[in-house]
Amino acid sequence: MAHYGDHRGGTNLTSSANSVYEDIEPSSGWIEDAENHYLLIDLPEGFKRDEVKLQVDTFDNIKVSGERKIGEYKFIRFQKSTKAPEKSKSEETSARLEDGILFVIIPKELPENNERDEAAIASSGHEENQQEEIESSKGHETEEKENDKEGLSRDEEFHDAKMAKKWHEVYLVAAGKEILKNNKTIVITALLAFSFGVYVSQKYQSSKID
Repeated sequence: MAHYGDHRGGTNLTSSANSVYEDIEPSSGWIEDAENHYLLIDLPEGFKRDEVKLQVDTFDNIKVSGERKIGEYKFIRFQKSTKAPEKSKSEETSARLEDGILFVIIPKELPENNERDEAAIASSGHEENQQEEIESSKGHETEEKENDKEGLSRDEEFHDAKMAKKWHEVYLVAAGKEILKNNKTIVITALLAFSFGVYVSQKYQSSKID
């Protein structure tokens, strides 16, 4: 197994008699949406997901590293360490590679009051459904028609949600490229959600014109 030798000039590292390692520092940036924080790392061309290693410890420290062979004896490698954002589920951190950009995905914690609110809404909705069933018990034909309409509505909602998720993923990649192109390490909060809405709106208007 190769071992690392001295670091010279901040560029090359040699291990063993022949192998040469070049340390690189990829551009990086942060964005976030309502559910996740995203650490973006612009990897050199040719890097594959299985050449990247993600580690998270119990102190919420995140380390991303990678190594790739580019010649018979030459390798490039990188390492980036960071602290998980506050109020996040660092233990659920994952990573994926899209168009040369590594997305380190760190889910946000859902506040407890939100969980209670959602439970209350779900309970209220359940009670309302029970009341509606009692009131409509005498009109089976009407109920069947309403169920058909609800079924169509659910299908439309599912389709819309699926399309929204697709556009969201497309926008994340586009936003990541723009951030890394400018070589800035910045954080985008409300701007991401606003820009995503504008992006979807423009696509919708374009499709109507076509």
